[in-house]
Amino acid sequence: MRHTLENGVLTIHLPERIDTSTIGETEVALLAILNSVPHTSLVFDASALQFISSVGLRLVLKCKKDDTLLRIENVSTETYDIFEMTGFTQILDIQKRFREISIAGCPLIGKGAYGKVYRLSPDTIVKSYFRGNPVADIERERNLAKQAFVLGIPTAISYDIVRIKEEKLGAVYELIEADSLLDALRKSPSHYDEYLKQYIALLDQMRHTHIQSDMIPSYKDDLRTRITRAEKILDPSTLAKLSAFVESLPDSDFLLHGDCHFKNLFSTPDGLLLIDMDTLSKGEPFYELACLYKTYITFNTVEPMNAVEFFGVEHTFCEKLFEDVFEGLYKGDPDKEEIRKKIELVGWFMYVSHACRHPERDAKRIQEGTKYLLKAMDALGL
Repeated sequence: MRHTLENGVLTIHLPERIDTSTIGETEVALLAILNSVPHTSLVFDASALQFISSVGLRLVLKCKKDDTLLRIENVSTETYDIFEMTGFTQILDIQKRFREISIAGCPLIGKGAYGKVYRLSPDTIVKSYFRGNPVADIERERNLAKQAFVLGIPTAISYDIVRIKEEKLGAVYELIEADSLLDALRKSPSHYDEYLKQYIALLDQMRHTHIQSDMIPSYKDDLRTRITRAEKILDPSTLAKLSAFVESLPDSDFLLHGDCHFKNLFSTPDGLLLIDMDTLSKGEPFYELACLYKTYITFNTVEPMNAVEFFGVEHTFCEKLFEDVFEGLYKGDPDKEEIRKKIELVGWFMYVSHACRHPERDAKRIQEGTKYLLKAMDALGL
């Protein structure tokens, strides 16, 4: 029975059948591997498995008892039905075999911290995941997208999980005649005002949408987590002031995308469409602008070439877009200046806490970002 060991994960490739005629030799071979190969978690690769009977299921349970982190992957649809009908999908992490695709020759239309987006065909795109647990991340993002969709937020929902030959796993979306908002702006700069109007309208729709589901995380909780992360680089007095500021914010339930920049928006004949819903949360509407401030302003302030490297546009373009969006949303608001100060403070705090994850690599970002953070705090009287 073929097996591999990588980073403590023991993967055992199951045979074609596990039934009364094969259970004896299968159990002997399986237990011999388990008892002789030290491991921290166990995976059964069911790529070859065509049938499993009740005796095979009991063997799986026996292995599960000793290896609680047991996962079964690459299960065919027919075999998955057996696991599902017998209730095994409720007690085990069992993953279906995914359709395999190639992205050879497919244009890269977007790249973020956790994945890349490729155009597969005129009708479809695929988001490739290169960090974390792709299956869990895809399912989580799909569930979040569904919740936003039923509230009337235009969003793309993935309909298939695939294995990408050249990379790892990905999620396929239907996006017909769609360009990212960034590409649309670059291709048709004369339509800037039209796209800006759509952008502002979408953000305005979200900031007036209530989401009361307990499944949607609070952005206030995210800020609390960031304060804990920043303990290693900010002094106790600064942290105490930031914590008091966060706690003073209302526990609002307005819908937030959390990363609504122009690479996560697609321009379609029917208007703008959101992707990357894994950052969906709820909170005060200005958080959304704080996230955009972090993306469009903070990185470019410390590293003026960041926008060119990450987005392929000059930082002045990002700055103008942010200012136009802010003005479009808050023009005439009596609290406009106070809101702007809160946006800048939270934006810089997110920038600094982001850099805290790699303090040695991002030492410059931490040093420069902290200066701007302290100025933003001072502007708010903290």
